[in-house]
Amino acid sequence: MVRHELIALRPLSKAPDLKLQVLEPLVECGFPLPYEGENIFRPAIDIGIELAPNPVTTFVATAWSDSMEPLVHQGDTLLVDRSLPVRNGNYIAGVINGGWFMKRFWQQNGRIELHSENPKYEIIIVQEYMNYRLFGRIYRVIQSV
Repeated sequence: MVRHELIALRPLSKAPDLKLQVLEPLVECGFPLPYEGENIFRPAIDIGIELAPNPVTTFVATAWSDSMEPLVHQGDTLLVDRSLPVRNGNYIAGVINGGWFMKRFWQQNGRIELHSENPKYEIIIVQEYMNYRLFGRIYRVIQSV
């Protein structure tokens, strides 16, 4: 049985045209900063460009497993870019034997290991008999709070 860890992988094709206001100063997460009147916004930013600087090579996926918890939760949105280089420690999307996955990538001396964040899952060592294909690097996770 194939265990799917990613669902709804689809091309972004173009960055959405959506400009949002940016608070100034940055929102403090510790001791609150004093409120200084109505002029609290910087110029708007295009959120599409911020989220997907390479829209032609960017895909959107949905996480569907607990294998990457506590970092990534079931239902989180993932941005995957096929043009970004993949290095040790990067998060990747790929396929093994027809099943999509998200894992942390490690390669040394020709050996590829795929690591989960959740310790209850074992490391996957890619073997020659596996139908393995790297799809792209996951560079952003969008979570609801």
